[in-house]
Amino acid sequence: MQNRWVAVCMRIADVQPANVVEGTVARSCNECGQSCWLSPATSEEIGKDGRIICVVCYQALGLKLGDALIGAGSLKEAANHIRRQRLHERRN
Repeated sequence: MQNRWVAVCMRIADVQPANVVEGTVARSCNECGQSCWLSPATSEEIGKDGRIICVVCYQALGLKLGDALIGAGSLKEAANHIRRQRLHERRN
């Protein structure tokens, strides 16, 4: 199964929960086992057969895996998250 999607995700240890999009869940990196954040859009884009790889492992394996792509759903999700953060900052 060579054409499976690979999601490159941030390790939980490196990103605080307040900085992830709503509905994000913890999943393990398929390479090292570290806990990573997996957003709803990314989860949908990679499907049930996709691989999850943390940024650290991706940097080590990147040449073998090729370039990481960001799906349309993930881009929209990130833009909405940034918009909500800015609104929250303006109110405070």
